Amino acid sequence: MPPAGSVQLMRSLFPELARSLDASLSASLTAGNGTGTGTDSLDAWIDAETSELRLDSSAIGFGPIGDDGVRNAFTAAYGAARVVSAWAGIDVPEPEEFAEQGVNLTALGDALAADPQLTIVPAPHGLGLGTWKALFTEATERDGSPLKTYAFPDGGSAAGIVFAPEIERWFAALDQVQDQSSPAVRKFRMPHREVEWTLRLVPSGDASPKLGLPFSSGPHPSVPEILMLQLMRIVLGEAPIDTHTFTWLAGELPGATLAARHVFAGREGVVRIDCRDVAHQGPHLGARPPVG
Repeated sequence: MPPAGSVQLMRSLFPELARSLDASLSASLTAGNGTGTGTDSLDAWIDAETSELRLDSSAIGFGPIGDDGVRNAFTAAYGAARVVSAWAGIDVPEPEEFAEQGVNLTALGDALAADPQLTIVPAPHGLGLGTWKALFTEATERDGSPLKTYAFPDGGSAAGIVFAPEIERWFAALDQVQDQSSPAVRKFRMPHREVEWTLRLVPSGDASPKLGLPFSSGPHPSVPEILMLQLMRIVLGEAPIDTHTFTWLAGELPGATLAARHVFAGREGVVRIDCRDVAHQGPHLGARPPVG
């Protein structure tokens, strides 16, 4: 993940703005018969001018975290989450708001320092199925996105994500904070729908760290956490996770015999959320226990 506040991160977060600035600078240099690499000069100037601001931002949001690398990783992930949330017209709660609700930012920082495969994920619960579909449509349309539009045999299509019929039917039950011990920040979005935000670390290596386990092997990330993590990675230009493994997702479906699981189908270019018997423990199905 690029260092928080760097030009590389800004270019990942705002590709259209970056292209516009590059084009304007190039035109200006051409008109003035300038020489040299204008884009490099612009990037260097932005880095120099914003270095102090980056330090101030990190100190305000993640001041309790003493490790610079961890603080940078947190801030970069937060920046990506803000981009995703802006697509839905909502704001990510500030780190201080999570701390006020009982999230221990220092402990999260210590956990990330011990395991760099973890990623901090601010996740909104309660957005609804339609909003998540719209977010993946937005991500599919980004330049360089690994997501594609999937064509169903019946003639329908879905951009970037496919939900099994059982998941769609019972999505409201999965779209909630599943671990009630996790501190949550409650915010309202129009039209008066309450969204609960959690802030936890989720293992973000390509493969689930614990494989060959049944659903009872939890805890597991919630559906909103895994979807937000995938979208954050796409914003940052990183490859989706679970390209060769499946991850159990938290939440109960009616009958307690099926549970949700996640995979990225690379050939199709879609994230898939489907169901599997809770007793299944295939070699490629496992857990990503969240920390927080």
